[in-house]
Amino acid sequence: MALQFFNRYTPDAIAPDANYPYGSFKNETAPGNLDGTPYEKDWPNDVLGILQKLLDYAAIVPSGNADTVVSSQYFQALQAIFEARIVFDDNATGTANDIIILSIGAEPPVYRDGLVAIFKASTTNTGAATLQIDTLAPKSFTTANGNALEAGDISAGKYVVAVFNATNDRFELTIKQVELHGRGEIDGLILENDASDPVNDIFINPGEARSDSNELDMLLQSPLIKQIDATWSEGTNQGGLAAGLALSNIWYHDFLLGTPDGAKFDFGFDSSPVAANLLADPAVIAAGYSEFRRIGSTRRIAGANLLFSQIEDWFVWRSPYYSFSGALGTVAQLITMMTPPDFNFEVFFNLIISHASTARLVYVSAPFQTNQLPTGLGGDSPGFSERIATGYLTTGGQQKTWTDESSRLRIISNGSNTIIDLNTIAYKDLRGKDSI
Repeated sequence: MALQFFNRYTPDAIAPDANYPYGSFKNETAPGNLDGTPYEKDWPNDVLGILQKLLDYAAIVPSGNADTVVSSQYFQALQAIFEARIVFDDNATGTANDIIILSIGAEPPVYRDGLVAIFKASTTNTGAATLQIDTLAPKSFTTANGNALEAGDISAGKYVVAVFNATNDRFELTIKQVELHGRGEIDGLILENDASDPVNDIFINPGEARSDSNELDMLLQSPLIKQIDATWSEGTNQGGLAAGLALSNIWYHDFLLGTPDGAKFDFGFDSSPVAANLLADPAVIAAGYSEFRRIGSTRRIAGANLLFSQIEDWFVWRSPYYSFSGALGTVAQLITMMTPPDFNFEVFFNLIISHASTARLVYVSAPFQTNQLPTGLGGDSPGFSERIATGYLTTGGQQKTWTDESSRLRIISNGSNTIIDLNTIAYKDLRGKDSI
């Protein structure tokens, strides 16, 4: 406890002010008036209390000599206390999995709860590890949730931050060893249908990405399998659908989830383009996930086995999806393609044009482009034009354009009763790389 100085010695003390918020010493107005601050053991003991606490906490025995600028045990105590909370080493030694760091100053007397160790790793770890400071005993070095470190969690030449957990008698890794990414960066995290249940299960390959908030580097070191047809539960081979959503034959956006400290990552499905339902899911909240990044989208069609392959940013339907077949005229039609909603995608499609006898031009464009009738071979404006010449019943080919946020492209002909068949082959999903 500490004295409230002014309260204790009123009126024989100076009232609190900006310099001394609990009051200060007061001289006698004249010798013998006894109206100054009295000499009493409590107030010098108050001072001795903090000084001796410093020595006690730092395990320093007084030398018996008065402190000087040249030699101050009280300053040594302050230095030791600081180093007992933060230890820094710019070049850790030991081995890849048994790491030793050295204090700059005095060795910490013991491992204290909350002790922060910051060091630059000299070697990449190959598995479970221990961490030792100076000559103190080695301690288990784990992830924040107590799991053994995996190969590559500590990278040579990279700084590591670990905190000692006295309750569990271990050091815990608080910052994952990933390169800091710029806004929107993503690498790996390739999606595919899982063979166990191609309709409902998605296999997520390892990779890394910057979170949507641009606050966290997200590192998935081991593959995950998540199930659309089961409510979200942490871990692989578990449900991934946000609570409150009914299972439907619709598009679901696929999200990598992370805890703010980067200690763990998971995955989930949501109809919201910003993971609103996932982030409100009580199970997701309880598990500590609040960071996210959309890394793709999944179109569920029960029993239809609508399988895809992901090649870099391209999602390719293994069987082209039949999007439209019918007559076209001089009034533009918006046709829904098999691409996710809520974003613009470059869509790769196959277009077949037929007419009984007359030459036709067909113009395909993004809905946000200017609509106009095709007037010449090859088109005269942005978009794609196909031409069927007189004497030919059919023509066509594979081309690309952009969809709008409702998965639609626009198509128009320069004449009536132009028959078209339109298949979605693939679409390019940048997965947030160039988001504003």
